[in-house]
Amino acid sequence: MKLDGYPKLTAALKRVGSEAPIFAGRALYHEGQRIMTEAKRIPPVKWGHLRDSGQTIFESPTRVMLAFGNSAVTYAVPVHENLQARHRVGQAKYLERPLLSAISGMDARLAADVRRQIERMGR
Repeated sequence: MKLDGYPKLTAALKRVGSEAPIFAGRALYHEGQRIMTEAKRIPPVKWGHLRDSGQTIFESPTRVMLAFGNSAVTYAVPVHENLQARHRVGQAKYLERPLLSAISGMDARLAADVRRQIERMGR
Protein backbone atom coordinates (compact mmCIF):
# COMPACT_ATOMS: atom_id res chain seq x y z
CA MET A 1 0.00 0.00 0.00
CA LYS A 2 1.40 3.41 -0.95
CA LEU A 3 0.65 6.24 1.47
CA ASP A 4 0.66 9.49 -0.52
CA GLY A 5 -0.02 11.58 2.58
CA TYR A 6 2.81 9.97 4.53
CA PRO A 7 5.10 13.05 4.56
CA LYS A 8 2.29 15.21 6.00
CA LEU A 9 1.42 12.55 8.57
CA THR A 10 5.07 12.23 9.59
CA ALA A 11 5.41 16.00 9.97
CA ALA A 12 2.27 16.18 12.10
CA LEU A 13 3.50 13.36 14.32
CA LYS A 14 6.91 15.03 14.80
CA ARG A 15 5.15 18.13 16.17
CA VAL A 16 3.72 16.15 19.08
CA GLY A 17 6.95 14.37 19.98
CA SER A 18 6.59 11.52 22.43
CA GLU A 19 2.78 11.61 22.18
CA ALA A 20 2.93 10.71 18.47
CA PRO A 21 2.30 6.98 19.00
CA ILE A 22 -0.81 7.78 21.06
CA PHE A 23 -2.25 10.04 18.36
CA ALA A 24 -1.33 7.61 15.59
CA GLY A 25 -2.86 4.71 17.52
CA ARG A 26 -6.11 6.60 18.05
CA ALA A 27 -6.28 7.45 14.35
CA LEU A 28 -5.64 3.83 13.42
CA TYR A 29 -8.31 2.65 15.86
CA HIS A 30 -10.84 5.16 14.46
CA GLU A 31 -10.10 3.92 10.95
CA GLY A 32 -10.56 0.33 12.13
CA GLN A 33 -13.92 1.21 13.66
CA ARG A 34 -15.00 2.84 10.39
CA ILE A 35 -14.05 -0.30 8.44
CA MET A 36 -15.78 -2.56 10.98
CA THR A 37 -18.97 -0.51 10.73
CA GLU A 38 -19.00 -1.18 6.97
CA ALA A 39 -18.09 -4.84 7.46
CA LYS A 40 -20.98 -5.41 9.87
CA ARG A 41 -23.42 -4.39 7.13
CA ILE A 42 -22.64 -7.34 4.87
CA PRO A 43 -21.96 -10.64 6.67
CA PRO A 44 -24.37 -13.50 6.20
CA VAL A 45 -27.09 -13.21 8.82
CA LYS A 46 -29.23 -16.03 10.14
CA TRP A 47 -29.50 -15.08 13.80
CA GLY A 48 -27.04 -12.17 13.92
CA HIS A 49 -24.37 -13.82 16.06
CA LEU A 50 -21.70 -13.59 13.36
CA ARG A 51 -22.44 -9.93 12.68
CA ASP A 52 -22.50 -9.12 16.39
CA SER A 53 -19.12 -10.79 16.94
CA GLY A 54 -17.28 -8.20 14.82
CA GLN A 55 -14.85 -6.14 16.83
CA THR A 56 -12.05 -3.61 16.54
CA ILE A 57 -9.26 -4.38 19.00
CA PHE A 58 -6.55 -1.88 19.94
CA GLU A 59 -3.44 -4.00 20.42
CA SER A 60 -0.73 -1.31 20.45
CA PRO A 61 -0.20 2.18 19.00
CA THR A 62 0.79 0.61 15.70
CA ARG A 63 -1.55 -2.37 15.63
CA VAL A 64 -5.31 -2.60 15.46
CA MET A 65 -7.00 -5.92 14.77
CA LEU A 66 -10.38 -6.32 13.07
CA ALA A 67 -12.00 -9.67 13.72
CA PHE A 68 -15.21 -11.64 13.53
CA GLY A 69 -15.83 -14.70 15.65
CA ASN A 70 -15.35 -15.76 19.25
CA SER A 71 -15.73 -18.91 21.33
CA ALA A 72 -19.45 -19.05 20.48
CA VAL A 73 -19.02 -18.07 16.82
CA THR A 74 -16.36 -20.50 15.62
CA TYR A 75 -17.56 -20.49 12.01
CA ALA A 76 -16.50 -16.92 11.08
CA VAL A 77 -13.50 -17.87 8.93
CA PRO A 78 -15.19 -20.68 6.94
CA VAL A 79 -18.20 -18.45 6.23
CA HIS A 80 -15.90 -15.56 5.23
CA GLU A 81 -13.92 -17.74 2.83
CA ASN A 82 -16.70 -19.84 1.24
CA LEU A 83 -17.41 -18.16 -2.10
CA GLN A 84 -19.65 -21.07 -3.17
CA ALA A 85 -22.23 -20.61 -0.42
CA ARG A 86 -25.41 -18.74 -1.28
CA HIS A 87 -26.79 -16.68 1.57
CA ARG A 88 -30.28 -15.17 1.78
CA VAL A 89 -28.74 -12.16 3.53
CA GLY A 90 -25.10 -11.08 3.29
CA GLN A 91 -22.05 -12.37 1.49
CA ALA A 92 -18.64 -13.98 1.85
CA LYS A 93 -15.52 -11.83 2.24
CA TYR A 94 -17.51 -9.55 4.53
CA LEU A 95 -14.37 -8.17 6.19
CA GLU A 96 -11.94 -8.31 3.29
CA ARG A 97 -14.08 -6.25 0.91
CA PRO A 98 -14.57 -3.23 3.22
CA LEU A 99 -10.89 -3.39 4.17
CA LEU A 100 -9.75 -3.34 0.55
CA SER A 101 -12.17 -0.51 -0.22
CA ALA A 102 -10.78 1.50 2.71
CA ILE A 103 -7.21 1.45 1.39
CA SER A 104 -7.98 4.24 -1.04
CA GLY A 105 -7.78 7.45 0.94
CA MET A 106 -6.72 5.78 4.19
CA ASP A 107 -3.52 7.81 4.41
CA ALA A 108 -5.45 11.08 4.12
CA ARG A 109 -8.03 9.99 6.73
CA LEU A 110 -5.30 8.96 9.18
CA ALA A 111 -3.41 12.22 8.66
CA ALA A 112 -6.60 14.28 9.07
CA ASP A 113 -7.46 12.41 12.28
CA VAL A 114 -3.99 13.05 13.74
CA ARG A 115 -4.22 16.70 12.67
CA ARG A 116 -7.57 17.09 14.48
CA GLN A 117 -6.11 15.54 17.62
CA ILE A 118 -3.12 17.91 17.47
CA GLU A 119 -5.40 20.90 16.98
CA ARG A 120 -7.49 19.88 19.99
CA MET A 121 -4.32 19.80 22.05
CA GLY A 122 -3.42 23.30 20.82
CA ARG A 123 -0.17 22.35 19.10
